[in-house]
Amino acid sequence: MPKQQFDIVFLNGVIGIFDDLSKPLEHFCSLIAPNGRGYIWAGFNPYPLDVFIKARATKSEHLESGWNMHSRQTALQLCEKLGFQGVFHNDFEIGIDLPRRDDDYLRSWTIRLEDGKRAIINGLGLVHYFSLLEIKHKG
Repeated sequence: MPKQQFDIVFLNGVIGIFDDLSKPLEHFCSLIAPNGRGYIWAGFNPYPLDVFIKARATKSEHLESGWNMHSRQTALQLCEKLGFQGVFHNDFEIGIDLPRRDDDYLRSWTIRLEDGKRAIINGLGLVHYFSLLEIKHKG
């Protein structure tokens, strides 16, 4: 199959399933044409910590993964290493209340913070920091 590149490449919300961000990001960047842009919408940790999550329901022996939150710093460093420039845009602030669902604690819901803004959380005790990472070739 010939290697194709595209003017615009999107990755929406799935990067957290990977423990190691380097290979998926390398493949993603390889799809970006020389004057193109790549956009990754996901939860990225604003703090310099990569967070790896495994969860198990209390009556199960199966460990589930997929809620990892890589730091923005790690994502930007990997872009740089690959010869790309990354920029984070528009931290997402949700404008509606999402109720907690007692039938599925992995579904996200919102809570109100002291300043009146909402935070998105789930039964993992994880606060979600969603933002958009734009990636382009350097130069």
